Amino acid sequence: MVNIHHSLGSLFNYVFPIIVALALLNSIWKKSVYLNDMRLFGSSFVILGLLMVLQTMFIFPDIERPGALLKAFTGSFSSLVVYAGLSLALYLARLSRFRFAQLSRAALWALLILLVYQAIEVLGGMIGIEPFLTILKASADYLNYRDDFDVTAGRIRGFSNEPSYMAVVVIFLSAILLVDKTRKAGLNYVILAVVVLMSAAAISKNLIFGILILMAVHLLYHKKWLPIFVMIAAAYVGIFAYSVLQTEGMRWQYEEFGVDTSTITRVGSWVAAWNGFLESPIIGNGYGLAGGLLDKFYPNWFYLSPDATAWADKGDEFAIPVFNNFFRLLFEAGFFGILLLVSNIYFLIRSSNSRSFFSHDNAILIVALLLCLGMVDVLSFWPIYLALGIRRDPAEVR
Repeated sequence: MVNIHHSLGSLFNYVFPIIVALALLNSIWKKSVYLNDMRLFGSSFVILGLLMVLQTMFIFPDIERPGALLKAFTGSFSSLVVYAGLSLALYLARLSRFRFAQLSRAALWALLILLVYQAIEVLGGMIGIEPFLTILKASADYLNYRDDFDVTAGRIRGFSNEPSYMAVVVIFLSAILLVDKTRKAGLNYVILAVVVLMSAAAISKNLIFGILILMAVHLLYHKKWLPIFVMIAAAYVGIFAYSVLQTEGMRWQYEEFGVDTSTITRVGSWVAAWNGFLESPIIGNGYGLAGGLLDKFYPNWFYLSPDATAWADKGDEFAIPVFNNFFRLLFEAGFFGILLLVSNIYFLIRSSNSRSFFSHDNAILIVALLLCLGMVDVLSFWPIYLALGIRRDPAEVR
């Protein structure tokens, strides 16, 4: 069974990208209107391919970790599968004439579903109807839910032990609202305010900084709305601060350890990734290998967190998270990681419209992408890649 599993994995990682690439070449190359989709995949293929060659020559011979080379190549080919899937999704969107307006309507429905869920949890808790707790107790072993001290924030953020996943969703939906022109701006702001204020109770530090940055960028282009956004921001910060003070788990952290252990763990990982980047700024330390190499670069204060040792012990499994995809790219790919990200954004914008990166709509979506990259190092930020690439008429881009 092990051999069969390995064979299937090899087929997926090494053969499937080639099949998809040939299919894309055959269908896209014939129509110049789809050329930017091909350039997105092609540029990623070239950058990752060149990176693998250089790292094989200069990085991997010095890594004394079994399986490092195989994991790096597997990671690079898996990334190409994702890029191929993104290119294919954009291609199908054009064939079906799916445009940004349809995406915006879908996002509005998602917002309504999110609001209904949050309302049920908040109001239900007041009258003894607690669907979150019921499901949590029934499946606690599978949800890996860690907020043993207070479940209020869990009701808001959803069935996840990681508030940053909730933050990515809210940032994405908020960016769509700020770009959308199918409704009046005032109505979009009302919807945005409701979503943001309800989400404040999730006590996500990533979310509070992300939303404030996103609103600040928007105000650079729409200064007349400054008073409204100041009121939203003030209410948001107030609800967030109140929720933090009321959360038993947060108080326990400070009483027991004197620090916010979650922040110490995250920032320590970012500093470690930055230290590793400075050691190899051009080609990085090995694509896909941050999980096994990061522990060499931790600052001493990282170990103030009780979670630190547990994360460091997972290094043997290439399983240490960086908690930030931008820092992961810097650590693993150096300058090539920045080049990969910039080329992705460039060809996605060219695929959707021909306006400047600094036009309002493009700037909002790019900033939202960068914020979400900074919150997680998993694939939950990919909807923003699609939002960047979905067709928008240049005349409709502010």
